[in-house]
Amino acid sequence: VVAQQAAADAEEPVIAPKVGFEVEAEEEGLFVVRGTQVERLVAMCDMENEESLMHLHRMMTRLGVIDALREAGCVDGDVVRVGETDLDFLE
Repeated sequence: VVAQQAAADAEEPVIAPKVGFEVEAEEEGLFVVRGTQVERLVAMCDMENEESLMHLHRMMTRLGVIDALREAGCVDGDVVRVGETDLDFLE
C-alpha cells in the first residue's frame, strides 16, 4: 500500500508558482528589476530593519533575482531599482 501511494504521489504534477521578473541595465551602475512579486517584496520590506533586509535578500536569492543581476553585470556598489526603491547591490 505504501509503495502504491508513493507511486501515485510521484505521478502527480508539482505545481510551483511562476515568478516572473526581468532585469535591465538602464545605465552604467543602475539596474532595474521589474516584476510584481519582487516589487511587492521590496514594497513590504522595512528598510530600517536589518532582519527585514536580510529576509529580503534571502527571498531575492531564492527567486533568482540576485543571480540574474550578476548575469546582467551588476557588481558591488551598483544601484538596483525595484519599483520606487533604490537598493545598493552588495555581495
